[in-house]
Amino acid sequence: MKKSESKPKKKVNKKVVEAGKLIVDEFIKNYESNIKSIWIIPPKEKEINMIFLIDDTLEISKDKIDEMKLAASLISKKIFKKYKITFVTQFQMLTDYWEAIKNGNPAIISEIRDGVSVYDPSGFFVPIKKLIQKGRVPGTKEAMKELIAHSPDELAKLKTQIKVDIISSMFDMIVDLSHALLIANGVSPPIPKKIPEYLRRHIVKKGILKNSDVEKIEYVIKFWKDVEHGRIKIDDITSNELDNIIESVTSYVDDVELVLK
Repeated sequence: MKKSESKPKKKVNKKVVEAGKLIVDEFIKNYESNIKSIWIIPPKEKEINMIFLIDDTLEISKDKIDEMKLAASLISKKIFKKYKITFVTQFQMLTDYWEAIKNGNPAIISEIRDGVSVYDPSGFFVPIKKLIQKGRVPGTKEAMKELIAHSPDELAKLKTQIKVDIISSMFDMIVDLSHALLIANGVSPPIPKKIPEYLRRHIVKKGILKNSDVEKIEYVIKFWKDVEHGRIKIDDITSNELDNIIESVTSYVDDVELVLK
């Protein structure tokens, strides 16, 4: 069983745009202050949909809206006599339309994506159309393409950030724990790069820790400083190196906890 295929939309030709602009010219003589934007949607059939966006951020009565609808309908009938083009005029409220755009309403997004502006004095329609095309409006196919295109870069950034977070956290843990151990033994804590030296002089000599314990964190401290100063590139750090750092720090934490208990 074949799936039903929707008819592709036709493009808006020059004659339709010309006729649409004539409708606009006559309509805005009386209603310019009430209209934010007007555009034409490419037809699926013979009828041409023409969207009138009412600026309802300004106070406007229902009678006024009804009056505008009638005026647009009458003008479009006059245009039909000359161009033999059937325009179906539709009126939308700016506030409702904006909410639909923000929520990525597929029908509304499609109207703007495919539409052709015939009246846009305040610059509402054209900028939004460009934002949709650039994938800046959530929920649109353009936005999905943009996300997919940027995913590899975002993943690479995430991997880099994870590596930095792991190593810097391990380094901070070593510094805090070593300072605590030195203070507990009456020694003023040194700057990070001096920690191995102080541990050997004040802790290893007393037999509290082994030199092999200090070697574990000495490796991590040097590794982090090399990363910090660009001697080791983040992208070059392997998963094995991260595992070694985590294992070294975990072992050191276990040893120091036993001593401080």
